[in-house]
Amino acid sequence: MYRIKSSTNLQLGEFSIDLLDEATKLFAKGDYQQTEKLLIALLKTQPNNIKAIRLLSQLGIRLGAYKKVIPLLEKCILSMPNDPILLLQLAQIEAECNLSDMADHHYQTLVKLFPNWSDGYFAYAGFLQSFGHFNQAKNNLEQTLKLDPKHAGAYLAIVNLMSMENEGQLTQQIESALSELTNCNNKNLDQMKLFYALGKAKADQLDYRSAFENWKKANAIQLNLCDFRVEQMYPFYQQLEISFKEAELAEKRNAPNESKLNKMTPIFIVGLPRSGSTLLAQMLSSHSEIESAGEVNYISNDVVHRLQQMTGKHYPLNVNELNDGQLIELREIYCEKLKQHYPKSRYIIDKLPANFQSIGLIKKILPNAIIVNIDRKAEAVALSIISNYFAENEPYFCNLNELAKYYLSYKKLMSFWIKQDRGNIINMSYENLVNDPQKKITQILERCGLDWQDACSNHHLQTNKITTLSDKQIRKPIYKSSINNWKNYREFLSEFSQTIAKF
Repeated sequence: MYRIKSSTNLQLGEFSIDLLDEATKLFAKGDYQQTEKLLIALLKTQPNNIKAIRLLSQLGIRLGAYKKVIPLLEKCILSMPNDPILLLQLAQIEAECNLSDMADHHYQTLVKLFPNWSDGYFAYAGFLQSFGHFNQAKNNLEQTLKLDPKHAGAYLAIVNLMSMENEGQLTQQIESALSELTNCNNKNLDQMKLFYALGKAKADQLDYRSAFENWKKANAIQLNLCDFRVEQMYPFYQQLEISFKEAELAEKRNAPNESKLNKMTPIFIVGLPRSGSTLLAQMLSSHSEIESAGEVNYISNDVVHRLQQMTGKHYPLNVNELNDGQLIELREIYCEKLKQHYPKSRYIIDKLPANFQSIGLIKKILPNAIIVNIDRKAEAVALSIISNYFAENEPYFCNLNELAKYYLSYKKLMSFWIKQDRGNIINMSYENLVNDPQKKITQILERCGLDWQDACSNHHLQTNKITTLSDKQIRKPIYKSSINNWKNYREFLSEFSQTIAKF
């Protein structure tokens, strides 16, 4: 990413307009490399071209080059101080870079300078919630709704922050917001969020049938937003097994010239969403030698992208064509990305659940990686998934039939990896973790060569940032009350149960 130089000249001639227009079109098409080249060429001659700087900052955000985006946004804010979006983006990027104090300062500045902008309070609430400041988050959500009584996202966020058992008035407000929705641009999206919110309210009020019906309505809207179905993933899963069938995943390669980056060992936590990965990561990262990078897509995005560039073939058709030098390069791409989070840590957790699809590749380029597959009662997973809003419009997040297909694909592929890996994958159930946490955490620590620390059982005292749906639960000591909650919805999950029983 290009770093702009200081200059006092503002220029915007025909040449710059042409370059900027072309860069904007390329950015919209997803051609980020050419977009960057054009913007660099433009900014070398016109370093104060604010439109180009803003587009370059958007490019940096898209590419995840967050630290390089901060000075770009700061320059834009100086030129356009009345644009709240720029200040919001700066606060969000600082939060991504673990600059929480700076982010908090800019969020406070945002709501102070733009007190009538509801989305400013809403964004600040999300930031506060991620650090466990739930009362402050609730206050900002209430201010959001005061300014915009139809703010669907705020209703969804606030019901997930509190028990709705005795909140009849707030429940009625959600119902009113639903009935008052007109043909606005975001009607379907707002309806979906309000149905999720109303479902949570009804569940807290023990009206399980009404809760499930509202979640079902939300799911139906979201499924229509999905552009694929699980069956379209089957050929990919089949090719994974073909490509890695003869690979000895457990065999460690003695690749030459290993980088010093590999003094760090990644810990992958894989499985289905809502299976307990956040709890497991929080307990492990309470250990003084372990940190968590959260859910990052460095394997599926950065590593696979470079792998396809190297071979000219789609993944996983190309996995058996790699030489030692290429394996080292892929390893260093991943390790460098992960080390950006915690440069001095010996062990860093990558808890993206969908990495179960990449275990073969992980073991090929990171033979010393520790992989933990966490599983949970399927019906409990199903209920937790379909009752929560996932921003990603993927079919297994919002339809029980699609989820059943995804679950069976996951189980089949994991059986393949476990057989190939000769027992090196650590399998763990959520139920066993909450029933005997010290025993299960110690099992992983021993694989790392680490001793138990009491901090692991005090995970709820951590003040780290958590952005998953489990952010509120993780701030509490371990509890077991949610294990059997799915039984309240047994009749609504019966078809799902029958489908997965075939496995």
